[in-house]
Amino acid sequence: MFLEEVFSENVSLKSRVEQILESRFSKDISLEEIASELSLSKYTLCRRYFAECGMTVMEQLKRIRVAKAKQLLLSTALPVSEIGKMCGFMSPSYFGKVFKRHYRQHSGCLQGRHKVIELFIGRKLA
Repeated sequence: MFLEEVFSENVSLKSRVEQILESRFSKDISLEEIASELSLSKYTLCRRYFAECGMTVMEQLKRIRVAKAKQLLLSTALPVSEIGKMCGFMSPSYFGKVFKRHYRQHSGCLQGRHKVIELFIGRKLA
């Protein structure tokens, strides 16, 4: 991410925030850090982002983390807890809770179904 892109007047706040979240989703990141990178107060960031997107910055971060976790669950044989950590969830139980709420199934079930399909068709899925 280039600073020119983040501070460009032509780029929406949503795009600028999502660039930051995509590049740092696996790390522990706070609203204060994001706001500071955008030269905004935490409160201004929250208010403007919610007005533009209809969700909070942290909700968007969770969505990005869960989507990345789903990709890893479907494409690797790594343990679920390790995938959770790789995607920024420090607690395996919290990762499971967020994943289940988002996809309406347990993260382990998704990985298990993927392995069963691979066995059935006889080849590795992307």
